[in-house]
This record gives sequence, structure tokens and C-alpha cells, in this order.
Amino acid sequence: MGLVLLARTDGPAGFTKRVVLKTLHPHLAADQSFLDVFLVEARVCAALSHPNVAQVFELVEDGGEYFLAMEYVRGRSLREVVKARGPLGAAVSLSIVSHVLRALQHAHEARDERGAALHVLHRDVSPENVLLSWDGAVKLVDFGLAGVRGRRAGKEGYIAPEVLDGLKPSVASDLYSTAVVLVECLTGRAAGPAPSLEGVSSSLQAVVTRALEPDPSKRYATAASFADALDEVARAAGDHVTPTVLAQVLVETFDTADDDEAETTPPRRTAVLTGVADVAPAPVSTRRRLVPGLIALVLSTVAVMAVSRREVPAPLAEDPPPVRAEARAAAPVATPLPVTAAPPAPPPSSAPPVAGPPPSARPSLTSKPGTLLLRVIPWANVDVDGKAMGPTPLAPLSLSPGPHHLRLTNPELGVTTTRDVIVKSGSEQQLRVDLLDVLGAQP
Repeated sequence: MGLVLLARTDGPAGFTKRVVLKTLHPHLAADQSFLDVFLVEARVCAALSHPNVAQVFELVEDGGEYFLAMEYVRGRSLREVVKARGPLGAAVSLSIVSHVLRALQHAHEARDERGAALHVLHRDVSPENVLLSWDGAVKLVDFGLAGVRGRRAGKEGYIAPEVLDGLKPSVASDLYSTAVVLVECLTGRAAGPAPSLEGVSSSLQAVVTRALEPDPSKRYATAASFADALDEVARAAGDHVTPTVLAQVLVETFDTADDDEAETTPPRRTAVLTGVADVAPAPVSTRRRLVPGLIALVLSTVAVMAVSRREVPAPLAEDPPPVRAEARAAAPVATPLPVTAAPPAPPPSSAPPVAGPPPSARPSLTSKPGTLLLRVIPWANVDVDGKAMGPTPLAPLSLSPGPHHLRLTNPELGVTTTRDVIVKSGSEQQLRVDLLDVLGAQP
């Protein structure tokens, strides 16, 4: 749907701050429906100010293109943590989800400057949209679907049953999605109604069962009451999880070297909700236009974290140009063009002709597999040459030299697309596919 870029603003006396710039693709900005969703997100985020909600600093329009300047959160998504670590244990799980629920309570109660209720629903509570920072903070991000109307929103497996049946989302449906996230933290896998929670207390089992009730009227009435129930279970068990403990979870699970490098150099590996890019510091003229006063950056954040090195390749070969509002080319690194493997050397002239395919079609005896990195927005189930590889994000794929056929499917969006690539021996290539663009191009 758009680009999310990591940038840096510099000011007097050595002042510097990393921010996230989020914008729509130009062709989508011309579509009023996409623009409306983007602007609703900006208005919603501007109305929210809570320790567990990522902050947005500013909305800027420049020549018909809109930018959101947002908080940069250094850490990992809850999806990455559970994937790498498995079950998190009751104490840590209850703490994380309680923070998420406090953020939801703030959003559900949000009012505009005149005091009128905004009726904000997140509509996409999932592990991807919960961030854990290296200092132990828990942030709920991506309210991009909060203002979507007229169609079902959210990720498969986390959508409440009444929404699947066609009813309008509600506070209760946000709480159902959060309960599924809690089950995933406890078990290491997503679960439907009435999950089997072995090893947890009966009181916690009762809380989860109520939160996952098929009848929304039987769930907790508010996010705060759900959070209070979790906090009570934790107190009864004598569990008290501090930010230091949550930070230690990340330290024990991930190598922080890449993130530490990000303090002195532009990050090469940055996972965002809708895209990936390397960005140089913005020029002063652009910074002033994007963030008047420079130090006035105080808006609401979208999910940005360094990705574990197992999922993202080494630094890219080229640095993109500096980010400018007028420079539309500041986009994710383009996918390298397919390059066929070099043909093997011809046999000596004295050797008789060899039957079989022509030399250009025969792989070299010394050829090595190539590496293909898939960057799919927002995500997709991947098949390579008819073999299921699983959902993205995937570790870089090791493929034999030559042509390969990829099939990308996102059942939530109802989108399937294919790509043909030619892998070069020993090479590292990237393939970036924005399924929201594919969806927008469909008649």
C-alpha cells in the first residue's frame, strides 16, 4: 500500500533523531479510498497518547504526496519472539498482553479535542503489531485498519467469529483477537476457541476461556477488565514482570549486534509493516518541511524493528539516494534483474560432439546454489516450483541455478500472483512483491 522508510533528522549542537517516514505509493495516493484510509490512520494516531501505543509525530502534504513521521521502535515484534523462543511462560505472557490491553483501553476511550468519542477499534491485533523494545517497553502499533469501513479487516486466525459471520467489529472483537495472541504466547502457536492450555493455572484457563467466548456478550466488557483479570492471576501466582525482565527476554533470544550497529550507521536490516528500505539522513531542507522546528517530533509510531540475521541477508550492494519529499525514487531496493548462468566452456576441438541439450542449457559442474530473498508485503504463503515453503517472512532461499516458478498467495486479501525468476550460480538476489499493489490493479 505504501512505503515505510527509516530516516534520521539532524539539528543544531549534534541533535539527531531516528524517525520512520510512511507514505502511500503515488498511484494509490490518487485513489481516494486508499488516501482516506491513510488519513484516518493519521487522525487516529494523533488522538492517541499512551506509553503502550507507538507515537506519530506529524502529517505532512507535499505536492499531493502525504507523509507520516513516526516513532522508531528498536526491538522485535512479538511474532519474531514467539517464533524464535516458543512459549514465553505465563508470567511474561500475562505482562505483555496486559500492556496491549491497556493500549486498547486507551484507544477505545479516545476522544477528539471537543470531547466527542472517536470509537476507535484496532481491528488487527496480532503478534506482528505488538513490539517489544530493547529497553522492555511493549508497544501496540499499526492502527491503519482502525477506520476501514465496509469490509472485513484483520488477519486470519485472529478475527472474532462474529466478524467472520458478517457482524460489525466491536470492542469485544478486539478483545477476542488479543486473547488469541495470549494463547500464542502461552503455547507458542495460535489456537481457536477452547484451547488446551496444559500447565497453566485453572484461574488463567478461566480467563482465557471467557475472553474466547463465541458469544461476544459473554466476553469481558472492556479491555481494562480483561487486563485486570490477567493482573489478578499474576498477583495470585506471585509473578511481577518488570521492563528489565522483558528486555532480558530479547537479549536471551536475539543477537543484538545488528541493532547496536544501527546507533552509528544507517540500518541495513529494517523490518516494517509495509516495506523495507535503507535510507540516508534527510537533507536539512527536507527535514524542515517534514518536521517544522526539528524538535517538535512527537507523533505516533508504526512497527519498525531490526530483523534477526536469520531472516534478512547481509547489507545491500547499493545505498539508495537521500530521502526527499520531492524525490519519489526513495523506495525499497529494486529486485535485481534475472541473470542466466554463464555457459560452460566448450570442449576441445578434437572432442566429438556430445549429444544432449545445447551448452547454454547445461549447468556447469562447478555451479553453486544461488540465494533468493523474498520481501512480500504484507505477507504470503510461498510455493517454489510447486513445493510449499511456508509463509513469509522466510529465511533466504537456497535455489539451484536456473529458472524457478514462484506462487504467492494471501488468503486474507484473496490475492494470488506468480513470479518467474532466474537464479544465477552463487548469487544473492532479491524479489520484492507488494500484494496491495496487485490487489489495487485487479479490475
